[in-house]
Amino acid sequence: MIRIVYISVFLNVIVLGFLVFNHLSTPAKQIGIVRMEKVVYEYEGMKEATKKYENKVGAWKQESDSLEFKLKNVYSELKADSISNNKTKLARDLNLFYLYRNSYIELNKNIDSKIKETDGEMTSSVITQLNAHMSDYAKENNYDLILCNNPQYQAIGFSKNQYDITGKFLEFANKKYNDTK
Repeated sequence: MIRIVYISVFLNVIVLGFLVFNHLSTPAKQIGIVRMEKVVYEYEGMKEATKKYENKVGAWKQESDSLEFKLKNVYSELKADSISNNKTKLARDLNLFYLYRNSYIELNKNIDSKIKETDGEMTSSVITQLNAHMSDYAKENNYDLILCNNPQYQAIGFSKNQYDITGKFLEFANKKYNDTK
C-alpha cells in the first residue's frame, strides 16, 4: 500500500515537472494592439486617397455650381420676359429653365451617389492596404496576435499600454506605402 502511494507521488511529480518544464520552455506569445482610428487617419495612403477624393468631389461640385449658375441666369431671364410680356421668349426660356432644373436635380442625385460610392471604395482600399501591412508587420516582428481597436466597433475594453503598437505599426505602414509609390 505504501509502495502504491510512493509510485503515485513519484508519477505526479514527474507529470508536474513535465508540465512546468513545458510551460517554461514555450516562448511567450507576442501580442500587440493597434488603435485603428489613429492609424487610418494618419496613414499616408489615406491622406493621398483623401486628396484624390476631395479633387473628384470638387470637380463634381464645380459642374453642379456651373449648372446652378445657368439655372439662375435663365430664371432672371424669365422674370424679365414676364415683365416685358414677351410670350415667345418667355415660352423658350421656360422650356430652358425646366431643362436646366431637371438636369440640376438629376446631377446632384448622381453626385450624392458617386460621393457615397467613392468614399466606400476609398475606405475599403485603404483598409485592405493596412491589413496587408499588418500581416507583414506581424511576420517581420514575430507577433502571434495583433488586435485592432476601433472606436466604432469596440472589441477591446482595456489593455495595458505595453501592448499598444499603434505608433510603431503606423510608422511601418507609412514606410511600406511610401516605398511602393
